[in-house]
Amino acid sequence: EDYDEALRWLDSYAEIAQLYGSEGEVIWWTAFYQIWLGQFNLSKSTIQNMIDLARGYNTSFGVAMAEFLMGRAHYEYQEVETSRFYFKNAFEGFMSDDLLKYIQFYKFYMGIMDLKEAKIDSAESKLREMKEMREEFKKRQSQNILKYKNAFKFRLKNKLDRVPDEK
Repeated sequence: EDYDEALRWLDSYAEIAQLYGSEGEVIWWTAFYQIWLGQFNLSKSTIQNMIDLARGYNTSFGVAMAEFLMGRAHYEYQEVETSRFYFKNAFEGFMSDDLLKYIQFYKFYMGIMDLKEAKIDSAESKLREMKEMREEFKKRQSQNILKYKNAFKFRLKNKLDRVPDEK
């Protein structure tokens, strides 16, 4: 587990990543390792670069990913209120894509911050909400699976998408 070596590898990969439009991923992992190594100020600067890049590409998901990592950095350095601010922004960005699973992550991270601040009742409330949401998530997933299953059955029954027989 040589994190300094991982950072050097990411630096060398950054040039290639620009060619393929994945420089945001390189920046994200760079900031992740910087947090891991305790390089808080450097990680904040790196994450801000990712936010700027994502805004330049007009990708709300990229901004949300960067803000999530910024929230994680502030959490690691005991800056709970600032962490809460970035987590809230990140999960609002994720949820704008109507992704129910991110609501679960949001509740989880808000809950662990409640625990850090000894807000046990609030943390327990988030756990109850997550349990309730699990049923909704299962229902949505089940509906999606049923929709695709029915579409497939229809296509199969009507022999759609079939490669014509060679003559």
